[in-house]
Amino acid sequence: MAVTGKLYLGFLQKLIQGSHIFSDGDNTTYKVSLHTSSYNPNQDTHFVKTDLSNEVTNGSGYTTGGGQITIGTTSFDTTNEIVAVPFVNTTFTTITKTFRYGVVYNTTNDYLVGYIDFGVDQSPSAENYVIVWNTEGFFDLKTL
Repeated sequence: MAVTGKLYLGFLQKLIQGSHIFSDGDNTTYKVSLHTSSYNPNQDTHFVKTDLSNEVTNGSGYTTGGGQITIGTTSFDTTNEIVAVPFVNTTFTTITKTFRYGVVYNTTNDYLVGYIDFGVDQSPSAENYVIVWNTEGFFDLKTL
């Protein structure tokens, strides 16, 4: 199955209201937490980290709350009218866990941004697991 990513609708609302600022210099930290296949993402009703369930347990290469995300340099594609917000790849070192989803959230206010559905369970065993973010960005904004 293909890996897919989706934004939570609450993120778009908070982006418009100014609660989410994507910058490498604004002292805001973003993380990606890992969740089992028992988590049922809901773009319409999940807004904050407490709405999440079934995060993998602490230990064996995973720290509760997930791995930190570094925001790369925002790019502008004036030909296609797109602004891309890239993330630097996230590595979980020597991890032994089984998970299906990665959820991106803002640690300052626990607002959810979006999630990755890996398509099938991922089960690294004492190895480095790297989330390779799309080179155009985790998400992009396009004018109509």
